[in-house]
Amino acid sequence: MLYDAEVYRRPMWPQVNAYYSKTYDGFDMPVHAHDNAEVMYVFSGKCEVWAAPEGEEPFALEMRAGDFIFLDAHIRHRLSVDAALRCTMLNVEFTLAPAQGMFTLSALRAESADYAWFVALGAAWCAGNDVDGSLLRAMDALVRALEGGEGGEAACRAEMALVLMRLSGVIRSGRQRPGATGYVRRAAGYIQQNYQRALSLETVAARVGISPDHLGRLFRAETGLTVAHYIERVRVDHAAVLLERSRLNVAEVGAQVGLMTRQRFDAAFRRRFGLPPGQYRQKLRAAARGAGGMPQRSSIAFTASRLSSRANAVRIRLMAAHSLARGLLH
Repeated sequence: MLYDAEVYRRPMWPQVNAYYSKTYDGFDMPVHAHDNAEVMYVFSGKCEVWAAPEGEEPFALEMRAGDFIFLDAHIRHRLSVDAALRCTMLNVEFTLAPAQGMFTLSALRAESADYAWFVALGAAWCAGNDVDGSLLRAMDALVRALEGGEGGEAACRAEMALVLMRLSGVIRSGRQRPGATGYVRRAAGYIQQNYQRALSLETVAARVGISPDHLGRLFRAETGLTVAHYIERVRVDHAAVLLERSRLNVAEVGAQVGLMTRQRFDAAFRRRFGLPPGQYRQKLRAAARGAGGMPQRSSIAFTASRLSSRANAVRIRLMAAHSLARGLLH
């Protein structure tokens, strides 16, 4: 769909037809195909995606937290989650429609080297790991725009452009640096799954099988963060969700995410959000009183509301917990 030359001869732009999340406790989806292109993103847990692109051998891909897969339209596929496991997925599905306004796919291809590379690649499917969270943040911004944020349709089109650029950029980076990306991907996945435990550069490096110095250099080169900074960011982002959604006190929240002392928790939270966790919770509650309910926000995590009991699906409300200070998202 995105690779069809005809798409770039006339003004076309993606139209999002579905965006939803679901937590699966054991699941085996029937094999199916549809007219939408799809981005499947693993928020937490572990799953397997089976797909059979036309003209290719079928494959099964194991996916963990932070992993994603792009499937072009009409590809037969299914999602499987082991009965003993839990997996939470985020999906965005879209087709193409005549462009409205200044955003067109041809213009995006002309302006974005990553997207131009992606179109030239022409792959029916691509998979990777969102090591620095840039794809998730772009999807977050798109969902907020779709759900009625400021800027209306123009904002939706702008955020969709960012999703396509982030998607193609992450895929391109992974293909150009396969060795380094593999180590960094495993390290990031291990941190995301084990942030509540005692973690250090040394323990993570031992897990992925390289020296601490080597991992530290690779990780910083690919993400712009040290391993210690990434561990802290994952913990603090999860803490922001607990501050909003749980009744744990501030000290208990810190302990829950692996920040065992109040002083350490306060300092880490300030570095991420610009204010201490207690004040952050107060601001959320004040905003909820003003809006008539608790705002549904998260950063690494996303929250959702059910679409319908018949579909048993969940509609994404992927509001950034740090939208109070969105400029910090770099």
